Amino acid sequence: MAAKKVSDYASKKKALVQSLEDGTFPPCCLIFGEEDFLRSADLKLIKQRLGVSGDDMNFSSYEGPGLSAGEVIEMAMTPPFLAPVRVIVISDSGWMSVSKKAGKKEGGDDEPSGGSSEGRKFAEYVKAPSPDTRVIFVERDVNRTTALYKALDKYGFTLSCDPPAESDLARWVVKRVKDGGMEISAEAVNSLMEHVVGGAANEPRIDMNMLANETEKLMCFCMERGRITSEDVEKISSDVLMDSVYKMVEFIADKDMRGASALYQDMLALKLEPVMLLALITRQFNMILQTAEMNAAHRSSMDIASAVGLNPKIVFKYINWGKRYRSERLVSILRMCLETDAAIKKGRTDKNAAIELLIASCAGGL
Repeated sequence: MAAKKVSDYASKKKALVQSLEDGTFPPCCLIFGEEDFLRSADLKLIKQRLGVSGDDMNFSSYEGPGLSAGEVIEMAMTPPFLAPVRVIVISDSGWMSVSKKAGKKEGGDDEPSGGSSEGRKFAEYVKAPSPDTRVIFVERDVNRTTALYKALDKYGFTLSCDPPAESDLARWVVKRVKDGGMEISAEAVNSLMEHVVGGAANEPRIDMNMLANETEKLMCFCMERGRITSEDVEKISSDVLMDSVYKMVEFIADKDMRGASALYQDMLALKLEPVMLLALITRQFNMILQTAEMNAAHRSSMDIASAVGLNPKIVFKYINWGKRYRSERLVSILRMCLETDAAIKKGRTDKNAAIELLIASCAGGL
């Protein structure tokens, strides 16, 4: 029986962080593997530490197949403008997949070409890169026999984002909640992880994007109490609840005041706490605003999902919602949400009436 592969993610991530702190981060880096959340989080960390954003003139982002290695190399060789480094992110290029050469080897088998022709061209750049540019590849699937992967592994840095063990994920949830100034019971952690199982039917695993998203919703839900229980998990992880929250946002975006108000009353009839619903509505519009701003700056969907903390599978829903609003209107809605929350907590208004007025104002004033 083959030995189970042991992930080196933790040690490699530690080395990555150290290189960012001491200024030895290599000119070329590859973040790859099947765990979407880790890939997105690691890219976000690198960009933050390198001090670049979507509207930075020294930042370029390329996504999808069909990229020209020559174009990317030309950009990489361009000196940064009034900055220490230029940063280039290349996502889902396919340059490290294996194609087949035309013809056969002497033994009759197809011979791998060492990756795409563009990947082989860029492998030569990796061997002698510009010292003023940082190129970060973000790929889900790579073949380690390709010329580009071998060059990145030898001359740059590679980080394989393997799915963590369940015990590591449980500790990660506890730390995330603790960092937010709250507590979560062991039973709640177990219940939460049972709700976020995904992957293939024959090999289910915990979806980290969904786990992060559900943990944040729970923290909103239990903010006043400061402790998350398994009963809270059952309530907040309900598909019915979140479908209702999404539907309410749709009603507001469609200026359907009557539909939004009726849905709010239905949710109250389910004995859901109004302040919790307000927190979830506020959170939704905050993510819509962030998504709209990044989409306007031509950020990739993967970048948006990483920055906002969304499951990549639903990020396009938020992008479409964001297109229905002016930026100033989203800011106005969020301001109303915060003012309503403050008024309720200070006892200046009835919480049910205040939230219903908020919903009516948001739906009627677009």
